[in-house]
Amino acid sequence: MTWLTSTSLLFGLNVNPNLCLFLTVTLIVAAIYKLTYWHRLGIPNDISSLWNRWTKPFHESDTQAYRKYGRIVGGYELFQPVLMCGDAELVKEILVKKFNSFPNHRFFRGINSIGGKSIFVLEHEPWKRVRSICSPTFTTSKLKAMQNQITEAVDTLINNVNDACENGQSIDVKTYLLSFTLDTFSSCAFGVKIDSPRDPNNPLVANSKKLFNTNIRWLSWIAFQCPSLAPIGSLFKLSIFDYSALMYFAQLISSLISKRQELKVNRIDFVSLLQDAEIADEAEQLTKRKLTDEEIVDQALIFLIAGHDTTATTLSMLLYTLTQHPVVQQKLIDELSTISDEDTNDWEIVKSLPYLDAVVSEILRFCPPVPRVERRTTEPCELGGVKLGAGQLITIPVHAMHHDPAYFPDPEQFKPERWLPENRDSINLSAYLPFAYGPRSCIGIRFAYMEIKFCLIKLLRSFRFVQSHQTKDQLDYYRGQLVTTAKEIILKPVKLTNN
Repeated sequence: MTWLTSTSLLFGLNVNPNLCLFLTVTLIVAAIYKLTYWHRLGIPNDISSLWNRWTKPFHESDTQAYRKYGRIVGGYELFQPVLMCGDAELVKEILVKKFNSFPNHRFFRGINSIGGKSIFVLEHEPWKRVRSICSPTFTTSKLKAMQNQITEAVDTLINNVNDACENGQSIDVKTYLLSFTLDTFSSCAFGVKIDSPRDPNNPLVANSKKLFNTNIRWLSWIAFQCPSLAPIGSLFKLSIFDYSALMYFAQLISSLISKRQELKVNRIDFVSLLQDAEIADEAEQLTKRKLTDEEIVDQALIFLIAGHDTTATTLSMLLYTLTQHPVVQQKLIDELSTISDEDTNDWEIVKSLPYLDAVVSEILRFCPPVPRVERRTTEPCELGGVKLGAGQLITIPVHAMHHDPAYFPDPEQFKPERWLPENRDSINLSAYLPFAYGPRSCIGIRFAYMEIKFCLIKLLRSFRFVQSHQTKDQLDYYRGQLVTTAKEIILKPVKLTNN
């Protein structure tokens, strides 16, 4: 008995059994046709992607498909075909050479009433305008002006870790580092200084927790599967993130903009720099390059979403990995001990330390915080001999490529030496994608490196980290999130005796 016949009996409907059979067979044939789309194009057809990509963390599901089927794999989200491309040369075509055919991210056109004008969501043409205004905000000279805010947040982190160390406590380093990146961001973006571990009831802390560190929400799942429904979701205040948290941060940024205008506050942070860019363009009468207040709010909001959890994840995964590689940790501690306390505040000195740079580069390969990059076509085009239609979603499996032995020999080994100056030229950088690359690469890459290195240099001049009885051999990760986020990373800080 078909399900249609059963349903008709249940509700007392008089339905022709032959019609039920016909409809059932039609639905099955249609489903088979939809789910063999890639097979008909001669591409490995991964039907298991229907559930794997939502029942497992992305880095696991993508790597599983990559190793089973190869670098080019056809998958599905509901009945929508998605092409996974992990070939470094084709990735270069997507991100650089044929960028105009692949300029957009997964989400666009009204994904959310809050954040819908952010640099991450905007389509190609409006994106170019906003990116050109935002880019000067992330120049080295502008970021160095925020250096004091970063070092203040690091000092707060050191004090909090020291308290735990003196009490002989093991700590969830992910929680401490999320607090650090939130402190850094609140200061560098909003001009607000907090000590989040000591002030857990601060609304900045409470609302940031709503945005991150959960398994994928059902609304997010629907948004991923059916991005065309996003404009409808916005009408009902539905979001892939917690709407109340987004509203809180949007209102906070708006109030800061108003206060600056009223009080003529002179402080260098992201919001003020975006305002300066607006004023500078207006003075030059280039009104087409002017950011509206709504656009400023959305840029600041996406800086939080894109930079807060990813940086904390990178730092916490590095500390965890260093406990598994004590020789690497000691070598890094030795290098960091060669510079003076004064030099630790000099970015030019910090960024030039070769082993520190190698360790950071390697953790971004070994555990990239963003496990995949996504692009969507704007027009029919061809990629590696495969004809793609307009609106086709392409996923680039960053984690899987970083663990491909053809691109990185001994990929499962944590080897910072591969990034030392004498070895770096042998690496195929087209396969190294922690921040993507090309015109739409991460705009905050310089800020991320500055934040990570300043944190590490002070943290590992004061402590070494070891595993405790609470440390897990295998970390658990949240499912379906676009950041490879471990649920907890318990380590024990030990005070260095030479300090």
